[in-house]
Amino acid sequence: MTYNKADLFRFFTAKLDKEVAEAKTKQAEAEKALLEIQERLRQRGLTPEQKAQLLLKLKQCPVGKVEIVYPPNNLEAEKFAKQLQGILHEVGWASESSMQIPFLYDFQGLTVEVSSSENVIGKCLHRALTEVGFPAPGLINPDIPSESLNLIIGEKP
Repeated sequence: MTYNKADLFRFFTAKLDKEVAEAKTKQAEAEKALLEIQERLRQRGLTPEQKAQLLLKLKQCPVGKVEIVYPPNNLEAEKFAKQLQGILHEVGWASESSMQIPFLYDFQGLTVEVSSSENVIGKCLHRALTEVGFPAPGLINPDIPSESLNLIIGEKP
């Protein structure tokens, strides 16, 4: 069987088109994987706009006493804890030094730990953080003094 030049051209063009399409698919998958890795490596932190919003929201809250804790050997969590501690100080909250504690549970993200669901400052901090894009679910621990709370900075989700 003999092929003319036009048939051969169409055959090889179709083959190359298929290979290009496969290469583009692989490239898109690789780019997506790279973006996911970059997102995991990106440190948490408030943008200037989020910081301004958080300051405004916290100024509407009663002043509280908060202890900020984060897992040991986690520089990312430590830097985020220090940023949040600075913001809380700006609005007059008393804050214990950020400290590293080993967690018995695998905390991810932020958690507001309070003595009861009636803790007004805990509710206010939870709402303010959540509204600026950092959800901070509550955790009840009756061992915490009623006039204070813990802000737990867990692993980055």
